[in-house]
Amino acid sequence: MIQQLPMVNFELMISNLKILVESKQYSSAEFLGNFVISVPNQQKTPYQNIISFSLFGDSLFGKNEFVRSLKYFKQSLDILFKVYNNNNNNNNNNNNNNNNNNNNNNNNNNNNNNNNNNNTNIKQSDFDNKQFEYELKYKISLCYIKINRNNLAISYLESIPFSSRELDAHLTIARLYKDLGKEKSKECIISYKEVIKLCPLCLEAINALKEMGENLDQVLIPSINKFQQKNNNNNDNNNKNNNNNNNNNNNSNNNNNNNNNSNNNNNNNNNNNNNNNNNNNNNIDLSWISLLSMSQYEMKRNQPEKSLVLLKKVESKFSTNLYVLEKLALSYLYHDEPSIINTFNIFQKIRLLDPYYIGSMDIFCSLLKRRSLQFELNKVCNDLVASNPYCAETWTSVALFYFLKENVEKSLENVDRAISIKETHEFAHSLKGEILLSLDEPREALPSLERAFQLSKNILTARELVRCHLILNQMKEALFVAETINNLSPDYSKTMALLGMVLANQPEEREEARKILTKALTLSPHCTDTVLTLSKLNVVEGRFQEAIDILNNQLEYQETDLMHTEIAGVYLTKDYHDEAMAHYNSALEINPQYEPASRGIARLELIMKGIDPDQENEDDQEEGEEEQEDENDDNDDDDDEYIS
Repeated sequence: MIQQLPMVNFELMISNLKILVESKQYSSAEFLGNFVISVPNQQKTPYQNIISFSLFGDSLFGKNEFVRSLKYFKQSLDILFKVYNNNNNNNNNNNNNNNNNNNNNNNNNNNNNNNNNNNTNIKQSDFDNKQFEYELKYKISLCYIKINRNNLAISYLESIPFSSRELDAHLTIARLYKDLGKEKSKECIISYKEVIKLCPLCLEAINALKEMGENLDQVLIPSINKFQQKNNNNNDNNNKNNNNNNNNNNNSNNNNNNNNNSNNNNNNNNNNNNNNNNNNNNNIDLSWISLLSMSQYEMKRNQPEKSLVLLKKVESKFSTNLYVLEKLALSYLYHDEPSIINTFNIFQKIRLLDPYYIGSMDIFCSLLKRRSLQFELNKVCNDLVASNPYCAETWTSVALFYFLKENVEKSLENVDRAISIKETHEFAHSLKGEILLSLDEPREALPSLERAFQLSKNILTARELVRCHLILNQMKEALFVAETINNLSPDYSKTMALLGMVLANQPEEREEARKILTKALTLSPHCTDTVLTLSKLNVVEGRFQEAIDILNNQLEYQETDLMHTEIAGVYLTKDYHDEAMAHYNSALEINPQYEPASRGIARLELIMKGIDPDQENEDDQEEGEEEQEDENDDNDDDDDEYIS
């Protein structure tokens, strides 16, 4: 005999589904949810439909199935709109019927009873349909963020009334506004300030507002006072309860011996000490974050020297803080002095403390690539892929590894993957532009480099964009970018060097370029960008000895593989083969894997054998050049040499 399925308790199934979701047992929740949502609508109330679709969406979101969860969150929201809009209309119609049909009391009573039953089914005790609507919209926005549809996420968040947004909603929309840049800067500031009002300890909001140059005292101080007052009131209530308990204990002590009295007194003292400790713990101390926030504000203003001073003070107190070390490494990288070694060493310290830390690791990988350290780069990439496969920094790092191996196809594939994860990651766009430039495709590289500069106006993104404009012989555009970044920080040697470089590529402006570069060198005598640009200008103008003297002065200050290779290149232009070979070998002694030095030696050996290396390369590529002849004729201006 076939056993019949017992009657299903649908309310209990929903309750079980909720327990699984709250316990983060998402696979089990999805399994049960499939049964819950498949129950025919006739057997469910609208309220149960709304809740079940929402919980099922939660289980899918927990499993990272964001497109599917979006479908069910929207389905829940659609039912919510239909049910409550119709319910309001029915209530209005019922009121009109009651006013117009006073003689039909029995019918009206029956209708009212039916409506009351319906309302009970829909509302289910204290169900707040408006609040649930806002929660669903927030969940939908999170799904859109996960699938990189940020504009749709913003539209759903903005549809939630400002006063009804909870802390998470304010913080999420503030982040999205921040990614949009100046376009939504005002709304971003308002949202972050609201976050601080709700939670004065939200360090992310405090840091973001400080970086934007906002004065937080008017918001932060009242918010802290309110927060502490609220906690103090709670403590007062607890103290009253404890006092009552103590009084009861004292009354009972009268009937007990002296030993019990002393024990109770000790308990009372412990209670008082605990209350005092609670009062101290409720105090908010944000004094330490001020220096950190100001350091990031100075970095935004392209003032790395000021940022470095502030960060060193923070680092003296928190010497193993990974976030502080990361920012310190970046400050050294942007600094006028040749601080790449400091940057490199700090990133290595971060790796020793935590080999799976993701912050700015793609910047570290770019330094490894620059020094041609393939083994070390491979190790970092393996660690990042194993621990952070859903981070953009992981795949830009992998792209750098393939770029070093000259596998450009794989490199582009991985950088596109990084952009698909986080479109606002400026380093990914900058790297894509650099890869395309290496393929002699400046026009294809230009949109990526412009996007990188739009996302973050710093010397690194500006330098690559200027280089692209110069290759395309777009002097006006290159000058505009250089002046833009220089105006942000007029006393910054690196931005002055960039402006001087652009002017140096225009023969009629070379005198002005020399003035700017000389001033930059006075400001920072060992700024690598200034030294290299001025030495190249000297070579172009035939001032060979001046170029050598500047580079030697830099080499005495800090001996690097880069500087030896640059000096060797200058000697090579004057056919000083022995001196050039000596410096190339010195570069390889510092870094045996340094590719530019290896290529320089290979080129020099051909020259010393009486072979023109440029002619040999032309012979190797002759067939390819014939195929591209028409295209090259159209782009003769793009191939002009320039000072970089």
